[in-house]
Amino acid sequence: MQATAPITKPTPNYKLKKEKIQKESKVKLDYEVKKYILRIILAESILLILVINFIFPLFGNKQKEIIMQLRTRSEAQININEQLIRKINDLEDKLNKEIEENKMYKTIINENKNVIIELKEEIKILKSEITDLQKWKTDREREKKEKKEKEKESNIIKDKGEYEFIENRLKLAGNNREIRYKLLYRASRDGDESKIFHEKCNGIRGTLSLVKTTDNIKFGGYTEALWDGDGYKKDKRAFCFSLDLKKIYNIEIPEEAIKPEEKYGPRFAWTLFGIENESFKNGGWCSYISDKQYGSIEKEYEITGGKNRFGVKEVEVFQIIFK
Repeated sequence: MQATAPITKPTPNYKLKKEKIQKESKVKLDYEVKKYILRIILAESILLILVINFIFPLFGNKQKEIIMQLRTRSEAQININEQLIRKINDLEDKLNKEIEENKMYKTIINENKNVIIELKEEIKILKSEITDLQKWKTDREREKKEKKEKEKESNIIKDKGEYEFIENRLKLAGNNREIRYKLLYRASRDGDESKIFHEKCNGIRGTLSLVKTTDNIKFGGYTEALWDGDGYKKDKRAFCFSLDLKKIYNIEIPEEAIKPEEKYGPRFAWTLFGIENESFKNGGWCSYISDKQYGSIEKEYEITGGKNRFGVKEVEVFQIIFK
């Protein structure tokens, strides 16, 4: 028994070619049918003209009138037929032109087949590169966000409520603008010497100082004055705070908001609180209740947990940027 050849599935190009041939054949068939009909109409018109010219004299007036009407209609029909023929010719020319253009396009495609393949490969590579760029952009945005969050991270403030407490007061100084934290100085990271504090914080306005004592008392202050030089600095926006008491101490004598000196770290007022050089060893101190540069103080050494002298576990200074 002779084996039969397997039936192959028509390719997409074969189907397209078949559809195109069927379409062209249909157009040509329609054209031939219309052309045949017009020939019949033209033959009838010629026959009518012969009848009018040769048989017309044999009829009476009434018959002549009818024949004249037929002649007028015939001439009008001839004009219509001529217009139809011209349209068909135009369509035929257009069809032939399209066929020639298709042939030309096929020739161009065949001649540039390798170029098209190369372009497809390049497009594929470009799509891959775009995907890589989008991933890179996403990674950079994530790193930027993580860096921003890391800059905000503090070794002293760990509680969300403490951040909200400070930020609610900071927004008054920044007209409710968005707040960004930038870490300038951390004693445990940079060193606890006062000269390092000044190297990193001098010349920068809008700083938030945070202190954590060896008794885990947490407090700090904000100022827009500079930490450069010696002597009192004026700042009407300055304030201090106790994170343990959730209490704000607003400035009452703006001319004595801070008192920077090269031999000390952050120092608010005469010494509402101040940080010694080598703070981990020497600690810090707090003034008595009689200092009135900041208001709302009700008890002795209230901000430092009731101690005139205190040990230092950590000191941090952030730049506050309002956006």
